[in-house]
Amino acid sequence: MQANKFFTSDPHLDHEKAIEFNSRPFKSVEEMQDHIIGQYNALPKGSILYILGDTLVRSNKEAAVALLNKFPKHLNYVFVIGNHDHPIRRYLEKYGRVVDLLQIRHKKRKIVLCHYPMHEWSSGQHGSILLHGHTHGRMQFPGITLDVGWDVHKRPISADEIISLTEDMTIYQPVHDRNNGKTYSELNQ
Repeated sequence: MQANKFFTSDPHLDHEKAIEFNSRPFKSVEEMQDHIIGQYNALPKGSILYILGDTLVRSNKEAAVALLNKFPKHLNYVFVIGNHDHPIRRYLEKYGRVVDLLQIRHKKRKIVLCHYPMHEWSSGQHGSILLHGHTHGRMQFPGITLDVGWDVHKRPISADEIISLTEDMTIYQPVHDRNNGKTYSELNQ
């Protein structure tokens, strides 16, 4: 049986200014932490939670470890490193797998995971999906890309939702321009 997969990005759990900068509905950083970690806690046991960068922003070692210790133990974590994660990378490694870029499959569909949006990615011309964060929903990119950031969806989203949300998106790959304008469904009819 395949584990449930969920995706999110840019929780910025220790970043009080994220509340103001991104119009988050919290009165304090503690309320934000409780809410977001509570969402993780509600995910099914044994699920994989892919966090595509910027888990924390400003924490020193003690604060980072204290916050990471609050993460539910019933999940498997994969941390895709973002621009704010480099100082805490070695702490993240104690809580889950840490990568810079990752390719996975869900229902035979290739999904590329990176903190940053890209114009080209593996098999993009064949309908693979690029999941990213970093932009907090402020930019839309052409092609089958999806910002999975907390500020976009307000929760982790499932792999099945990813497939559904990207179903009608059209391929756009500037270098590998094969299949541009077609959807993944059209390629597989």
